[in-house]
Amino acid sequence: MSFFSVIKNIKMINIFKILIILCSPFLLLGSEVKKQHISKQISVNYRSGTNLIYDCKHKSYACVNIESYEYCSQQRDLEIKEKKSLFLSCAPLKKFESFNECIKDQYYLQHRRRNLSFCRLDL
Repeated sequence: MSFFSVIKNIKMINIFKILIILCSPFLLLGSEVKKQHISKQISVNYRSGTNLIYDCKHKSYACVNIESYEYCSQQRDLEIKEKKSLFLSCAPLKKFESFNECIKDQYYLQHRRRNLSFCRLDL
């Protein structure tokens, strides 16, 4: 074996070790990695997540993160307390374990006849 072939083999082994180290979290977790959801900005007000709301202003359901869900809930409470309008801006609906569960429910609700009574303030 020549000196250069030994160096080449050492480099290949080191590259292989680096790849194993980089990939090991994915190998160890398996399907757990697929279950994680990375929150993305989906509008000016909301980031994606596992909590379902109805945005009464934009007339759409959205799966949002917990901060967006809590903001929706607080805004709703404030609007009910102040009674400035009969129309509420948002309705927090349900919390889910996973983003996929939320999306399935969102899809189901978006494609059926809507009862939007949760957008109106009853005096």
